[in-house]
Amino acid sequence: MQRWASTWAIIGVAALLMQAVFRLTPHVVEVRHCDPTTCNGLYWTLLVVWVVANLYTEGYRAFHKRFIPRVVGRALELDREPRLHLRLLAPAVAMGLLYAPRARLVVSWVFLCLLVVLVTWVRTWSVAPRAFIDAGVVLPLLWGALGLVWQYRARSREDCLPVTAAGAAATEER
Repeated sequence: MQRWASTWAIIGVAALLMQAVFRLTPHVVEVRHCDPTTCNGLYWTLLVVWVVANLYTEGYRAFHKRFIPRVVGRALELDREPRLHLRLLAPAVAMGLLYAPRARLVVSWVFLCLLVVLVTWVRTWSVAPRAFIDAGVVLPLLWGALGLVWQYRARSREDCLPVTAAGAAATEER
């Protein structure tokens, strides 16, 4: 079975996440040059707590449990999609920005718009607070991109395996 549409969807979404990682990482590294009065022991302690909290809430709960399974599922469905324009727009379709149920479209577009507003606002901040926020965002984004590729590969291989009676029963239980 040809998988170019699903592969394109996963590559497109993972590239979008990695582009954000590459753009934010220099701001996180800038914190090394932070004024010692601003970046004291409390700052570093809160930074570690912030990063760990975001790894759990954004990396695990949001990306790993919600976003990645939805995107991979939609991407795999695109391989069976006969309409070429939807296959060409696979990353947007996989993220639920196009050709999705109305509720999914509303949630996806509202989230995207709020994210753009938030990112624009955080860009106006000085080095220390911006680095603080960006540090909590970089690792979950990296988790999301790597997890997306990993789960896609796992589910793609699952689809390629020959169906046995035990395998068919396990699939129906999901």
